Amino acid sequence: MLRVLVSVLAIVVAVDLCPAAVVVAQSTGSSFGGSSFGSGGSRSSSSGSRRSSSSSGSRRRSGSSVGSSSSGSRRSSSTSSTSSSSGSSSSRRAGHPRYVEPSRSMTMRDWGVLGFIVVVALGGFLFLRMNKSKGSSPDAGPAAPAATPPAVVPDKFAEPVFASALVDVSAITLAVDWRDRRALQAKLEALAKSGDTSGPQGLARLLSEVAIELRRVEQSWLYAGATSFEPVAETQAEERFRSIAQDMRSRYRTEVVRSADGATVEGARPELKARAEEGEGVVAVTVVVAARGEIPDLAQARDADGLRRLLSSLGAIGGTRLMALEVIWSPSTETDRMSTAELEVLYPELAKIDERSIAGRVFCQYCRYPYAAELAKCPQCGAPSAGA
Repeated sequence: MLRVLVSVLAIVVAVDLCPAAVVVAQSTGSSFGGSSFGSGGSRSSSSGSRRSSSSSGSRRRSGSSVGSSSSGSRRSSSTSSTSSSSGSSSSRRAGHPRYVEPSRSMTMRDWGVLGFIVVVALGGFLFLRMNKSKGSSPDAGPAAPAATPPAVVPDKFAEPVFASALVDVSAITLAVDWRDRRALQAKLEALAKSGDTSGPQGLARLLSEVAIELRRVEQSWLYAGATSFEPVAETQAEERFRSIAQDMRSRYRTEVVRSADGATVEGARPELKARAEEGEGVVAVTVVVAARGEIPDLAQARDADGLRRLLSSLGAIGGTRLMALEVIWSPSTETDRMSTAELEVLYPELAKIDERSIAGRVFCQYCRYPYAAELAKCPQCGAPSAGA
């Protein structure tokens, strides 16, 4: 009994001292987005199904009616033929002669109608020949110039229509540190509540806003990861997109805000208390995009310059190309903190961004706190900078 109590006490102490080792999901998260997958296809397929069902129905109806009418006509024709044959046979048996319809020859009236048609056709032919010769005569003068349609001035703000049948899927995840965590969480929640997720144009504006916000907090980037594919057919791209979005939303237990396809739902905010060992915490933001055509791939997730270019490419995607968008972040409440140790457990695919790739930022060589390179000492622990 004593051995069991000691084991339980050891487990409790281990959980209390190493919370990151047993973390399986963050407490809170939020997301917004929408998709137009299957909008054209589903409409065409539904209309196609309606057409096929109606046509099949019409075939069934026409087939049944034709079958009944044909069988009925066959029955009626067989009946009439039977009755007529029986009638004729009875007539012949009665000694009545069989009636034969006389052959019909053309009368004078028929010849007159035929001659009238020939005269009218010949007159029309001669009339067309005369008009054609007048039009080609040199005395007729030059023909009037055809009206020139007004020149079409292209709209420089209009996005070109993208006719590619292939769809590319790309995802980027950024972990932002405590300096910009609160502001970024508040901004994303405001976009979720006020943004238009009902159509591609609204989703494109939201994507542009998110890309801008992530660029603004570049000095606070800590970890990053990206996923890219080759452009594929729409159905396969939809599977990839939904798989990534579902995986990222499974990293937390409670969804505080969910805005999708024009509807926003707010869940209950759990009562949580930040632990001291979690510090000020970080936030992980994932942007999943599906667009027609090709999205540039990211060669190295640890390179901040490549992350900037990818965000710029995603933010420039317009409504005519954008097929789907999901923006997912966790944690999404102030009292729910995620330490970097918990981040590495929940997001093992992320890599720490190269410190040298973000200009003007250094990491403390003692506490690893990032701060501006101009400072002579770390604002977190007070240790002198490496160049001091």
